[in-house]
Amino acid sequence: MQLTKLAFLAIPICILCGALFHMQQERQHQLDEELARIKAHSAFTDTVNIFCARRDITRGSVMNMSDLTIKQIRLSALPIDAVTDFQQLTNTVSRYDIPGGQIISTRNLIPIHKLQNTND
Repeated sequence: MQLTKLAFLAIPICILCGALFHMQQERQHQLDEELARIKAHSAFTDTVNIFCARRDITRGSVMNMSDLTIKQIRLSALPIDAVTDFQQLTNTVSRYDIPGGQIISTRNLIPIHKLQNTND
């Protein structure tokens, strides 16, 4: 009789343990998916500051901060030659006319000494 009572209690306990294990596994799966979503999102939230023309810049102009605006863009969208540091503009002039709003890139620049050498 005692053995029957133990078996009677063991069955619901096993069912309960199985259900708890299944719930834990499901919750772990949800947490893994959430972590993967956060990691994927964070890969695109790293940003960098770039310089853009505040207004039209004419060819041969020395650029200063009043000619520029700083914008943040995702690293994944960063043009390879985008100017990200004002020091990159030191001793340079615009090689071409640059329309307002355009990202300033190194291909838009020419060192002043090269410009002076071509005028000799």
